[in-house]
Amino acid sequence: MILRLVIDNFGKFRGRSFDFGPVTLFSGRNEAGKTSLFDALFDALCSPRGNNDPARRLRARYGQDRKARLEFQGEEYAIPAPDFLNLFAIRAGDLSLEIGSNSEWMNRVKANLFSGGIDPREVVRALEEDLTSTARGRLAREERDLAAELRDLRLRLDRDRAEREACLAEERRVQDLDRRRRADEEMSAALAGEVAELEKSLRGQRVIRELRTLREAASRPGERRRLEADLVRLRRFTPDGLDSLRGTEERIKRLGEEKEKIRAALEAAEDGFRRHLEEKTRGEEERDRLERARALAEALKASLGDRERLVERKTVTVLRVPLLAAALLFLGAGLASFFLLPREYAAGSLVAGVSLFAAAGAFAFHRETREDTRRFDGALAQAAWRWEAETGESWKGLGYEAILVALDRAAEKAVSAAEKFRALRDAAAAAEGRQASLGAAFRKADGEHQETIREARSFLDGAGAADLAEYAQGLVLRRQGEERLAGVDRLLREGRDKYGASTDDELEALLMRRAEDLGREAADRELSDGEVRALESRLRERKTELDGLQATERSALGDVSLKLGAVRERFRGLPERISQGERETAWMELRLREIGLEKKAIDIARSIYSSLAEDGDVMLGELSREISGFFSRFVAEERTVGLGSFSLTVAKIQDGEGGRREGELLSSGTRDAFLLAARLALARKSAPPDGRALVVLDEPFMALDRPRTSRALEALKDFHRETGWQIVLFSKDETLEKQAQEIFGGLLRVNRL
Repeated sequence: MILRLVIDNFGKFRGRSFDFGPVTLFSGRNEAGKTSLFDALFDALCSPRGNNDPARRLRARYGQDRKARLEFQGEEYAIPAPDFLNLFAIRAGDLSLEIGSNSEWMNRVKANLFSGGIDPREVVRALEEDLTSTARGRLAREERDLAAELRDLRLRLDRDRAEREACLAEERRVQDLDRRRRADEEMSAALAGEVAELEKSLRGQRVIRELRTLREAASRPGERRRLEADLVRLRRFTPDGLDSLRGTEERIKRLGEEKEKIRAALEAAEDGFRRHLEEKTRGEEERDRLERARALAEALKASLGDRERLVERKTVTVLRVPLLAAALLFLGAGLASFFLLPREYAAGSLVAGVSLFAAAGAFAFHRETREDTRRFDGALAQAAWRWEAETGESWKGLGYEAILVALDRAAEKAVSAAEKFRALRDAAAAAEGRQASLGAAFRKADGEHQETIREARSFLDGAGAADLAEYAQGLVLRRQGEERLAGVDRLLREGRDKYGASTDDELEALLMRRAEDLGREAADRELSDGEVRALESRLRERKTELDGLQATERSALGDVSLKLGAVRERFRGLPERISQGERETAWMELRLREIGLEKKAIDIARSIYSSLAEDGDVMLGELSREISGFFSRFVAEERTVGLGSFSLTVAKIQDGEGGRREGELLSSGTRDAFLLAARLALARKSAPPDGRALVVLDEPFMALDRPRTSRALEALKDFHRETGWQIVLFSKDETLEKQAQEIFGGLLRVNRL
């Protein structure tokens, strides 16, 4: 499935990409770029090449540097350009279908039907006439005569070929002998050159060794002068100075270690002093806070004073509602019985009710003494509010006695905090004293260490050395220089005696002149002794080989000339006879095979076309029904299409009045509906083997009204569901987008231009 069309450079588009869905609609006004997108899709999917019409049109319109590509979900696929333009794509409202092209889809449709529109019954009749005529006898006679002539020709050809092989074998032997002679000649020349080069190399190596000896001897006077100058500079490096410097270095190291120990102790003391100061500060703050709390506690305790003083006692009359209700009930019962009971009982009931009413009423009112704690509660609430505001502590849930205990505890905390602060202050003072003592010790140790370093530096600067190692190296160089100077003096005495020079300068000038004379004969590179011995051994071997090759070359030169002349005399005229015989043999064999194939082909073709003649009507009827099904959906009524042969131009289409017409005689809307139906039916018949393809429609519904357009979109939706092919639409019609969204729903992807 195509996921995206990416356009780097194509027409008016640069660096754009367009997403694809199962159904994709490109909508835009005229000249918005729909044609460019159609061509970009065609170029990326079909890759037209060469000088065919589609490739030339793309080059003429978009140039050679056009670039568009497709991104796929899953495996990529491609469609041949003729199939895309003739079947799978409708361009700018042109629904006409060219079915005579020899393209892949056309061949697939023909294979699905029968024989590409050829009437198989006529073919069967023609083949039967060939089989029953005298042609079979003619082929048999020609076959018999050719076979006899071919046997004679093959016998002559075999004799000539045997003679040719014998001549060629002898010629190869002579040529091998000549090649070996020439190879020996070339090898002799190469060996002679190699021998000369080896002799030259050995002479150059002897000159190099003598030249090296001369140059070494000539360089000794200058070396003696350099050694003397170096020893003058190195006289400042002595064993005693080295021992003294080593002692100073040891002292620097020891003083540095002592200084670092004091530094570590000082840093620890400084850290301790900072911690003590921080603890002292926190202790002082805690002491002040608790002291303020103690003062507040004393003030609050004094303000609360004696609880009895703040509580007032009052005597009040308390009404007992249940007893009063009972008294009223007794009274009501007495009155009710007075009016309801007989006269002899009424007076007694009334007296009893009144008596009970009086007794219950007397007990309904009670006097008691109560405490008024409002002043005390107010003072206590004020104290709690002030304590929480100034200390942050809450007395919620505490009683009077508990609050007094909390106030007493505040005084105890203040005393404890004051004692703790005095201890922290003493500890901070002690830490400060230790810091000062260690600081003085560190400054003293640092002064001694720096003084010793300056002493060592002054000694090294006087000697011209950077450090102890360089001083020791200088002493070693002095000893080596003294030993080397003694050796050079000995060699100079020997050189003066050998070459008869009275002074070193005279010896140097004499040796330089001789070295300059030998330098012109020296080799470019000096070899080792082993390499020189290998050169000498190789030179001896090459000289021995050269002598043997020169003798063999002289012997082989005469044999080659005699044998080569005899072979060429036997070979004269033989290749022409063999070539002519081979051509005649090949022609006869080819003709015999053709005769056999013609006989078999006639039998096979008659069998095949007999079978096709039986099934042709059924297959054309099946294709007619598929096209009729699509066409009927578009026009919303049953319409039939008749195919008498494999050609749409002679198809008979049922019109709206029930008659049958050819496509050219229908209205434009009905003809476009028929051609779109034919395209979909043929496309389904021509499905590629892997089942992956797409249908591209550029303004396919220009001649269709809105109802037919909706039915065509419904048919395309079913076509997508049945085949799985993607559908791509191009249109400038704004109403088509709404119709497509209603029909395709989530399958539709719209790209507005």
